[in-house]
Amino acid sequence: MNSYYFSFVENIKILYISFYISFVALLSLYYWILWKKYEDNFLNLIKKSFDLINLIPEEISNLIVLKLNE
Repeated sequence: MNSYYFSFVENIKILYISFYISFVALLSLYYWILWKKYEDNFLNLIKKSFDLINLIPEEISNLIVLKLNE
């Protein structure tokens, strides 16, 4: 009976460890495949917005900055 219990506990430990490893692997895949795509898209949008801000004349941009700081 004891040997059955200990083998059961060992099997459960192995199951938990393998579940944890697979969970971490799937989480990493999610980041590298899906989230990285959205992150790159976000960085491109930020760059475009900075380019648009640079098109505004300097006097107007200074006024905007002053109004935002108030």
